[in-house]
Amino acid sequence: MATVTRKVARKGTKTQGPSVEQIAEQAVVYLTLQKQIKVLTDKADEVKKDLKSSIEVVGYESEGNQFFDLPEEFNGVKGLKREARTTTSLNVEKTEGFTRAKGLWVPVIDGGVVETVEQIDQDALLARHHEGKISEKELDSLFTSKTIYALVPVRA
Repeated sequence: MATVTRKVARKGTKTQGPSVEQIAEQAVVYLTLQKQIKVLTDKADEVKKDLKSSIEVVGYESEGNQFFDLPEEFNGVKGLKREARTTTSLNVEKTEGFTRAKGLWVPVIDGGVVETVEQIDQDALLARHHEGKISEKELDSLFTSKTIYALVPVRA
């Protein structure tokens, strides 16, 4: 059995560290726990996916979300909510084509050694809308929305 000797803050004193066997034992425990966490996380994700589908079918809707009430409270939770979360983003390819066709694509030219990266300035796009150069309908068509659903516990 090997032991590790290390110095401590006080000059001239030494103390015994954990043995190689103790470190190896801790490593095995750690790796075992990491594997169990992965297995449990994968299973929880699978169950969550099934729950979201089930709540969509049998739950009731309120304020754009779907709910399922548990028959009895569990750990302070009285039900589950399938919560809609929508993100809106600019469709860059569509916007570039649109702004080029409208004559609004005006890249900045840099005469120095710095590389210019062309990107759409959303504030400038909105400014052109406010100036009347882009209609509300045209502006709306440049954005795409994506809705995902989160499973959220409803506390009692």
